[in-house]
Amino acid sequence: RYSGTMPKESRRAKELRRLRRRQWDLMLLSTMKDLFDQHDEEMEWELLEVTAMINVIEQHRYYLPRHVKSHPDDWSFQKFYEDAGLINDDDFKAELRMSRASFGEIMGLIEEDDIFKRKINSHRTLPVDAQLMVFLSTVGRNGGDPVATRSKGIHGIPYGTAKAAVEAVSHAIRNLRRRVITWPTVDERKQIASKFNNQFGIEGCVGVMDGSLFPLQRKPVVMGVDYYALNCLVVFDDAKRVRNFVTGWGGSTDDNSLWKYSILCRKSHRFFSQGEYVLADSAFMPTMTCIPLYRGMPNNQQGEAMQRVNSVLAPARATAEHGISQLKARFPILKGLPHRIRQQSDMWKIVHTIEACTVLHNLLIHDRILDEWLIVEDANHVDDLPQPEFDGVADNTRRQQFTRHMTENNNI
Repeated sequence: RYSGTMPKESRRAKELRRLRRRQWDLMLLSTMKDLFDQHDEEMEWELLEVTAMINVIEQHRYYLPRHVKSHPDDWSFQKFYEDAGLINDDDFKAELRMSRASFGEIMGLIEEDDIFKRKINSHRTLPVDAQLMVFLSTVGRNGGDPVATRSKGIHGIPYGTAKAAVEAVSHAIRNLRRRVITWPTVDERKQIASKFNNQFGIEGCVGVMDGSLFPLQRKPVVMGVDYYALNCLVVFDDAKRVRNFVTGWGGSTDDNSLWKYSILCRKSHRFFSQGEYVLADSAFMPTMTCIPLYRGMPNNQQGEAMQRVNSVLAPARATAEHGISQLKARFPILKGLPHRIRQQSDMWKIVHTIEACTVLHNLLIHDRILDEWLIVEDANHVDDLPQPEFDGVADNTRRQQFTRHMTENNNI
């Protein structure tokens, strides 16, 4: 945008302009003297010097030498957590959202990734364990700058170095997705269904799913609503391990739309055996592989059998809510994503952050969540939004079969 003032001329440009003007004057004087056979050796030497100076300046981007602050050679993870006051195990876990043992396990999984073997700006590259620490400090807080300005204050890490570390670690963690977030095999689904049956008395359930909003701290430049968020649909197993997730859709997109466009729904024959299904809340449309709770009826006209089915399914379905709560509790950045959406690449950065946190959630499934991390979420959840009308034809056959089976076996 034009600010009304001319751009400031750099010192390099000023010096080049002065030398070129002097070069032109000397060339003109030299030509005139040659016409009158008046040879001036001093003038010719000055012309050569001025020409050489111009060539030197043009070959360098900066007029004066740049003094780049060098980093200490003893940067190491030991020094990092000593400077940050993380000697105590409790402080370590509170800051990095995992125990020391879990940190070592994550390090073992990512340290050989090719992203850390690149020799770009090697003088600014941190050790891999220090980069992981910067990444965990970033995702372990709600909102703020997307690149650990808090770490900059604690550890003295330059902004560009911290940003590169966050991106590198996120890339390395996301490379583990195919090994960490997998849909259960036939035998695994039988085991999961058996555990749900033993714990809640329901047969055939191989997962529970729910949607959650991941709000944005900054208003996107291309949207015009009062609340800004991304919706994410997550499928958990009995151990609250993520088995599948879909994200990248705006917060106004309902859960059922995410399920409808997910590969689990579109190609259900590849992921479900006969009689298997995922459990969901009433915001979803019933299908042969999705059994949602019954919706509330006007004037409480919901049938007694429907109410009993809901009472049986509700504790099992709460597994998904608990899983999402644990995911957000360990990685508070998901409660307030600091990125600002200006272009498509910005959206991908947000999706990559969510994906990396989800992979870490599975890797840390046995790392205890601290009680102080689990706080009551505010009412910014998809279930609290008006439930949309279903777009498509519902297949209520499977849910009716389930209700009839539960009734005949006196489970409700």
